[in-house]
Amino acid sequence: MTRIKIDQFSISVNGHSSAPRVNDCDLVCCAVSTLVCTLSFAVEEWYGKGKLKERPKIVTNSGEAFIRFNPKSEYINELETAFNAFVVGFMALSNQYGEYIKIE
Repeated sequence: MTRIKIDQFSISVNGHSSAPRVNDCDLVCCAVSTLVCTLSFAVEEWYGKGKLKERPKIVTNSGEAFIRFNPKSEYINELETAFNAFVVGFMALSNQYGEYIKIE
């Protein structure tokens, strides 16, 4: 079971989905990993463009991820909208594959 905790401008992911494998690949886990990696790349880009108050905290390991960032006030609306797009992606996976993913 993959557990996802979402707060304002942070996300924590723990566990593996353990969904049935297709061609020796857990596609649910792959989907979660794709969203996590894409979000981490986006957050690093925002930092590089000076949109964050400080360096973000990004930890990604097998079976765990944590991403937290703090936008500058003039970028809050923009980055909140972008972050919410990732949240929608996680929610869609949870709705479709609720036996393997839980949003807490």
